[in-house]
Amino acid sequence: MPPSWSTLLGDSTYEEIVGLNANHILTDQEYHAMQSDGGWNSGIATKEADLQYDSSKALKARLDARPGLLNGRLSVLFCEESTDFPKVYEYGLKHGNGIEEAREALRKRLEDMSKDDEKAMREQLRFRGRAGS
Repeated sequence: MPPSWSTLLGDSTYEEIVGLNANHILTDQEYHAMQSDGGWNSGIATKEADLQYDSSKALKARLDARPGLLNGRLSVLFCEESTDFPKVYEYGLKHGNGIEEAREALRKRLEDMSKDDEKAMREQLRFRGRAGS
């Protein structure tokens, strides 16, 4: 994600804009506990902006070196950003949030986001069948 995407949120939160606060399957008590558990997703935009591509590349290399799960079970929980981030983009435009650079960067990112989502899901699933040494 472009580092400046969070400026499109204005005074709202990602969870409010994409509907997580209103549409979750947890009980309200469970949801509030999860939110307060260690600052659930607090500062995520700052953390994402601080990540360097090299560290992501290094993590991928470490994961690639590990043996797969072979016949073990695998569940992949994956956020479909290509569904959620257009909501952030539209919200930012509607409310005049974000700097022009942030709007344009997110608009460009949205163009290929669904392909990237699918690629990431397939990549995670390939860990299951990889034979290790």
